[in-house]
Amino acid sequence: VNGMGAEGAGRLSLALPSCSSLTSLNLRGNALGDVGVKLLSWAAPQCVSLAELDLSRNSITADGACFLCRKLVPEVIVNLDLAGNFLGEEGARSLALSLKSCTSLSRLELSRCRLGCQGIRRLLPLGRNLRLSHVGLGLNDIGDEGGGAGLP
Repeated sequence: VNGMGAEGAGRLSLALPSCSSLTSLNLRGNALGDVGVKLLSWAAPQCVSLAELDLSRNSITADGACFLCRKLVPEVIVNLDLAGNFLGEEGARSLALSLKSCTSLSRLELSRCRLGCQGIRRLLPLGRNLRLSHVGLGLNDIGDEGGGAGLP
């Protein structure tokens, strides 16, 4: 854990707009929280080449994740890792709505996000995204019922 926190995220968000060729950003385990991820989100539209974003293990809730996804450049983001955050069923619903326009998204990691069976069901509409080739859902208390949620 690097411990950048919200304050460090605020400073980084000031520098990101000048990094237009940045393609990958790994901020795993930095204790950003919702405040930090929202600060970074304001810079996301200027990061026109950002294809990979790792915000796993940052104490982000549904609120922060949804805010972020609305700010990402939908034609560019390919890999989004939000594993180990506190998204829950509400976060799954928000992500499904926010990410439906991300037509380039091929990999979405949501392991250990406390989604539960209902959260998994909320994510099913993302399956219509033809480029999506991997959705990580491990350790989400899905159970037997959730394993086949909405599948024929």
